[in-house]
Amino acid sequence: MAWLALPLTVGAALGEAFAGCSGPVRWTAAGLAWTVWFLGLVATYVAHPIGLTTLRLAGPAALVAGVAATVAGRPDPWVALSAVVVAVAAATLALHPATADRCVDGASYGPEQRVALAVPLPLLLGPLPLAWAVTAAGVVTGPLLLAAGVWPAGAIATVVGVGAAAAAIRSVHGLSNRFIVLVPAGFVLHDRAALLDPVLFTRDAVDALGPALAGTTAYDLTLGATGLVIEAHLTVPLNLPIRTGRNDSTMTLCEAVLFSPLRPGRFLAIAASHRLPVG
Repeated sequence: MAWLALPLTVGAALGEAFAGCSGPVRWTAAGLAWTVWFLGLVATYVAHPIGLTTLRLAGPAALVAGVAATVAGRPDPWVALSAVVVAVAAATLALHPATADRCVDGASYGPEQRVALAVPLPLLLGPLPLAWAVTAAGVVTGPLLLAAGVWPAGAIATVVGVGAAAAAIRSVHGLSNRFIVLVPAGFVLHDRAALLDPVLFTRDAVDALGPALAGTTAYDLTLGATGLVIEAHLTVPLNLPIRTGRNDSTMTLCEAVLFSPLRPGRFLAIAASHRLPVG
């Protein structure tokens, strides 16, 4: 519902913010806003990792647009308040852990269930916001400059911006493809940031699965993610393809591993239902 209300709230504030601009600029800004809103709307109804990437980009965009429009346009106080409140709600729901789980699980097939992995803290503190900023600037700047009649700068900004935005979106989408797949035989850790290839941990290979204890010596595959860390202790050591470069890895013998589901409680509940040794 929050996303459906964006045109009536943030859209109204944006309309007042661009009221003093030329017709082409207003139409271009409106076209960009409607496009982002429509893509976000589709993503809220069609569960898929692509939708998760869309929401992780469009949610903050709605919030920034709402705040910027209220500051620059100085709309009626009630319009400003509704724009900010609805934008905060839309961004919060877009970035909620339950949304991530729903989106990654939307690509499941057969009896499997998928659970999203937490985004590593080092990426949350810098690269991810930067990727969002590059995407937003790359998509918006060029078309607005062209609409304003600034042809040379607009053309350059469009070409450079589209290329930069495509690279940034690809990086963000890589985070949407980090998840755990629970299957009848056990679970698969699908994390190309930590492992060169997905790894299946069969039920017989897992001795215990539960919250990691302080001082554990298990191999850390969390990449610095915060929150409750899950430890899988193995019955026999397994060789894991630990990523060391874009297409390189080192086979590492591990007796136990650590990973960070975005919603660890839900992961453990599903694992127990799959008869994995949770405890």
